[in-house]
Amino acid sequence: MKQILRSFALGLLTATVLLGVFYMLDNDKELKDNQTGTLSTEEMKQELEAQGYTVEGIAEQQPEEENTADQKQKDQDQENDNEETSPSEEQQTPPKEIRIYSLHIESGMTISEIAGVLANASIIEDENALISFLNKNDYATSIQIGTFELTSEMSIDEIAATITGHND
Repeated sequence: MKQILRSFALGLLTATVLLGVFYMLDNDKELKDNQTGTLSTEEMKQELEAQGYTVEGIAEQQPEEENTADQKQKDQDQENDNEETSPSEEQQTPPKEIRIYSLHIESGMTISEIAGVLANASIIEDENALISFLNKNDYATSIQIGTFELTSEMSIDEIAATITGHND
């Protein structure tokens, strides 16, 4: 009987040691995977820009504010110096920034949710205009599930045609 108990205890000890070794090896593997999976700041920026996001750092924003104040002063100085400019030169506006957004529509999304997403992405200015257009033209029930690339220079009827598949 004593021999059986010793054999059983030795079996338990062996099993515990083996489990401990496998646990430690598995933990080290997870740590190595986590360390190799981290991205540097530059790599993160490149990855986000590749997916269509705009990345600005704090250092990039502050000089822009300073430049804006300097630019305003220069503009005022130029305006004072060039009072004889033609009206067409004064009416020139800076080029409008075009935003591109990939809209992902899932099953069950409402037109209000879609309009809200597009307004937050600065693709449309007025959520209600899109909602009204979709309802008025009976597009509200024709919205397709999927991912659509939309730009801020698209009109509401172009956006509606894109997300409903009614490309005329």
